[in-house]
Amino acid sequence: MDTHEPFAPPRPWYESLILNLTALVAWWLIMSLWVVLRGGLNGSLSGIVTITVMCLLGVVMMLAVRRTGAAYFLAGNVALGVVDLGFRLAYGNGVMQGRAAYFAVMAAGCLGVALSALVERRADAAMEMPLWSAQDVFGSALRSAAVFRRRFGLAAHAVCGLAVFAFTELSIRTIYGLHPFWDPQTNLAILCCAVVGAFLGVLLERTGDRFALQKVWGDHAARTIVSP
Repeated sequence: MDTHEPFAPPRPWYESLILNLTALVAWWLIMSLWVVLRGGLNGSLSGIVTITVMCLLGVVMMLAVRRTGAAYFLAGNVALGVVDLGFRLAYGNGVMQGRAAYFAVMAAGCLGVALSALVERRADAAMEMPLWSAQDVFGSALRSAAVFRRRFGLAAHAVCGLAVFAFTELSIRTIYGLHPFWDPQTNLAILCCAVVGAFLGVLLERTGDRFALQKVWGDHAARTIVSP
């Protein structure tokens, strides 16, 4: 999914960051206003459903204005809402206990979306580029994952989810200690959220352009350039 308008020069990273944060703030204000007008979030399950639906609508809104970073973040929260709702229905309330658990599950969802989308985007071009470069370790890892995606298909995104799960577990235990969780269901929730996020990333990358708003000047410029 292209993050820029046709024929537009690439934006600096800090400008893209500001635009994505601004879009997220606008979405947050809209969501907060809607929640206040409907009388707040009543009940734990209905509140989770409401927030998840609002995040899903936010993903569509971010894709429409081509703010992919914000879309990845909100899609990660969609994965969190789906997993949280499923685990509450299966195990009852209080399965994921504490800020560390929720932060870990949300981080797994967001990272799963971002990694999977980047791998899917680079899958076609990976075969034409050098696989490994000591000067670009992160890019080389992404190219290796993209080649793996070309060879094994969508099953490679499940591996992306497992990699995100392992990274999140290692990071959260490094920050909060070796035993930050009270029950094994939280570890399963992190794994589920990473895998769900990975496949949401594929969906965003494959269908995101369908929601993007096309500017009139962009279409006119394209017709002018291809005209004889």
